[in-house]
Amino acid sequence: MSLLPPKLLLPSVCALLLVLLLPARLAAQAAAGTIEGRVIHAAAGANLKQVRLAVDGTVLEAFTDEAGEFRLAGVPAGEVTVRASVAGFAPQTVRVRVAAGGTVRQDFDLGTRPVAPAGPGAPAKDQTVVLDAFTVAERELSAQAAALQEQRTAPNLKNVVAFEEFGDLGDGNPGEFLKFVPGIQVAMSPAIPTEASIRGMPGSGTLLTIDGVELSSDGPAGRGAGFTASNVANIDRIEITKVPTPDMPANAVGGMINVVGKNGFSRRDPQFTYNVFGLLTTKEPFSRLGRELFASGSADASTGGAHFRPGFDFTYVRPINRSLAVSLSGGRNVRWEDKDNLAPTWNRVAGIQTQSSVAAQIAARERNVASVRVDWRPGASHTLFANLQFTNDNVSSRIYTFTQAYGAGATGGENFTQGAATGVGTTTLATTYREQLKDTWHGALGHRFERAGWKIESTLARSQSRRRTRSAEPGREFFGTTSATLTGLVLRADNFGEQRFGTPPTVAGRTRTGQAIDISDGRLYTLNTATSPQEPLMTNALTTAKFAVSRALPFRLPVLVKAGIDWSLNERDLRTETRTWNFRPTFAAGSPERLAGSYDLINQGYSDQRSFTSGLRVRWIDPRKVYALYTANPSWFVLNEAANHTSRVNGSQVLDEAITAPYLRTDFKFLDNRLWIAGGVRYERTANEGVGGLNDIRATYQQDAAGNLIRNAAGQPVRVPGDALALARLQYRERAASGKKHYGDTYPSLNTSYSFSENLVARAAYARTIGRPDVNFIVPTRSIADPAAAENNRVINATNPGLGPWSADNYDLSFESYGVKGATVALSLFRKNISGFFVATRTDATLALLAEMGLNDDYLDYDVITTRNSANSVRVDGFEWSWRQSLKPFAGLPAWSRGIQLWVNGTHLDVGGAGAAEFSGYSPRIINWGASYANARFLLKYNVSRIGRQRAALDNVSATVPPGTYQAQDTRMVADGSVEYRFHRKFAVYASVRNLTNEPRPLITYSPNAPAYTRPRTYNYYGALWTIGVKGTF
Repeated sequence: MSLLPPKLLLPSVCALLLVLLLPARLAAQAAAGTIEGRVIHAAAGANLKQVRLAVDGTVLEAFTDEAGEFRLAGVPAGEVTVRASVAGFAPQTVRVRVAAGGTVRQDFDLGTRPVAPAGPGAPAKDQTVVLDAFTVAERELSAQAAALQEQRTAPNLKNVVAFEEFGDLGDGNPGEFLKFVPGIQVAMSPAIPTEASIRGMPGSGTLLTIDGVELSSDGPAGRGAGFTASNVANIDRIEITKVPTPDMPANAVGGMINVVGKNGFSRRDPQFTYNVFGLLTTKEPFSRLGRELFASGSADASTGGAHFRPGFDFTYVRPINRSLAVSLSGGRNVRWEDKDNLAPTWNRVAGIQTQSSVAAQIAARERNVASVRVDWRPGASHTLFANLQFTNDNVSSRIYTFTQAYGAGATGGENFTQGAATGVGTTTLATTYREQLKDTWHGALGHRFERAGWKIESTLARSQSRRRTRSAEPGREFFGTTSATLTGLVLRADNFGEQRFGTPPTVAGRTRTGQAIDISDGRLYTLNTATSPQEPLMTNALTTAKFAVSRALPFRLPVLVKAGIDWSLNERDLRTETRTWNFRPTFAAGSPERLAGSYDLINQGYSDQRSFTSGLRVRWIDPRKVYALYTANPSWFVLNEAANHTSRVNGSQVLDEAITAPYLRTDFKFLDNRLWIAGGVRYERTANEGVGGLNDIRATYQQDAAGNLIRNAAGQPVRVPGDALALARLQYRERAASGKKHYGDTYPSLNTSYSFSENLVARAAYARTIGRPDVNFIVPTRSIADPAAAENNRVINATNPGLGPWSADNYDLSFESYGVKGATVALSLFRKNISGFFVATRTDATLALLAEMGLNDDYLDYDVITTRNSANSVRVDGFEWSWRQSLKPFAGLPAWSRGIQLWVNGTHLDVGGAGAAEFSGYSPRIINWGASYANARFLLKYNVSRIGRQRAALDNVSATVPPGTYQAQDTRMVADGSVEYRFHRKFAVYASVRNLTNEPRPLITYSPNAPAYTRPRTYNYYGALWTIGVKGTF
């Protein structure tokens, strides 16, 4: 694929030459010199980044880099005053004598208090610093200050979250640090953060990068920020960009999340930090935590053992000298999880619960991370880095589901259902065992050159994710799913109102003759099928190259011009299949030999120990024992070979996507650097090429030499002779459908900020962004209905390789106040005008449409069902606000209270426009709040997130689904907390908890005129997630 279309080659080269050929000097500066140095915080042993250095009486300013280094060029000769300022610290000023044409070094320590004016060119005279006096409170303030300074000095609107701001969470998932940020909604599955939605946009519109480089996804179809693939073992901070600049990708319609790792030069001396902890998930009340810490047992060996499981992480940062630094990190954690899922199904027209389901879900989640980074400065103008990281995320899950279907003719109401006396009720025991293995490797090499106002940056990166799902094979001797039923029942269910509190209804069963039967006894059930869904291998490789040149022009007013080009190639290869066996010991569908009680199939150990909150215990069927029965008697299990072939073809897909993006950015500063304008344009060209399965039922009919269908005397097409597998092989052809698509456009952006003072900033911004379609929308696959079907059923279901991205024009206005009486306040108004979002359509087949799919005019009497860009538009208006208040500045308060911080933020969305009814998946209101207390040794935090109802698309109307019905995640409120006590900088104890009150994840189905009690669809009780450990720093 071409890296750059010919029509863009000349403008791009001209833009680069414009920068490269600009004169080095536009005005004589013979009477000027240079000041360079480093800004440190000695008490923390750290070099401070993003510190502003300014020369009084001039517009000269510079900001420190990750190593705390700065360089002020063009300083007038003579004695000048240099001011160093950063959020969270008192500013310092120093008089420095500069020689014409010379360079003078001036260092600052913002962690000290000057006691006498400093001499020219010399460090300030400071009080003695005792390193061990760097307290818990100071550590928290230092982390917050660094994050706020990064946020305040950015040219565009973004939030910055320090790693330590929300406490130790154990799992190492960056999503945990984002759920309290205004404008962000983190999707949970159900306890683990999976992706993030920014300002109401879908998760697929959020880009995740590591140090500015995109990370490959470990999901088969999505584009969203996949947190399970990310590595936070070496994290320094997380940046959330809401309005991009031209040097940032345009394919982030919601925004971009950038995880920034620790730089080896960020410290003055070596530092080793360790964290040893245990992880526990429990649904029990807090009063029973002590007992749960020593509990053990589970479904099988893969998930068994102690429930409280150990983990660790560490980081070692070593600046070897001023030119070379290394940082190492690693970690491991295993969390045992126990969840209850309650899923009622309602007839919302009749107001009757038609089915009840309760599931016990056990999982052991193992996560291993490792990272190494080397920073090298071979010369004053050159900086190189190499980074390699690995993330491994393995999950062994066991789901036991008990379902009661009350059958036709059932009656009932809000709290009960009575099955018909004809005995048409059915209960089902289904067990799912799954082993999912995920690996992600990410490596990057980078170089930066800086001299005489020039900066040249280049990066080459490779990220590769691999995912496998295994069952029914050597080493994993279990079926993925088994299903058994008990039929001919008269069922009675009561106490539906307790489902909201995690208690399943009480269900009793009788036979048609009125005899009571124990429906919880798996030995009475008929084993029907065993299934093995597999994902032999899913790979996703992402290669990225970046190159940029920038030049600070020596005009009277600061001007910076930057031109660059980004290129990436994403290669996805997906292979999945499902094998299904029918259990037929005597090859008779109704044989009594299919009763589970005829064999030793019950998982007795787990059945004895696991109960629901109602006291219900179920004798569960064990997929391991069913698989052992299969290996001993393979002839009793009949494989559906045709279905296996079909699933393998449909699950075999490839997509290659190349993105080329040249850009030009210019920054201007006016009014003594108070007004900052950063604007420009970016062009992105996307080229997709993919192959997928072809489903053509026409191939199963006889055709003449011209390709016409052969018909019988009745006019019906004649089938090709053969069994089900032979016909499936004709109909389904692996990777036989293909498609290509390329598109490109320009994406301008303009960010302006005005600093009324160092503590008050106003911003206004515009940017045009896009949201590319998920992979499952564009990988070529096609399913064609039977030509013999009724006319209204003749359809072609097809993905749309030609599907274009949707786009958004983003407008933003914000005001930010930092450190005024201990308060940090931000207000933001924004609007997104969205067009071309994705909708499902059904249209008549046309010659042009058929030709695009490679089909002839035999299908002109078909309809085509596919995904297209909507002709309607949507307007999203939003308001974000945040307030963080420290009580430290209030001298009238008691001394102990000055370690208290309070915070609250909110996001409010209003969606309108012609396509508003088609636009879903967002929460219109999110409110977060919290408080913390810190002193020299003690830290306490409490954070709460309240997420409003998140609506999905409208359901199709049916006899049991009235018009206006939609699915949603209902309003929920989740509380997290943490406590830490520090004995010494080398040793502290702590505990943290997520979802302290075991709040469920409530899913509902809303119908406008249906009773409120029919809304519950699923209550997922995933428990409180505890982390208890010790940590320290050397």
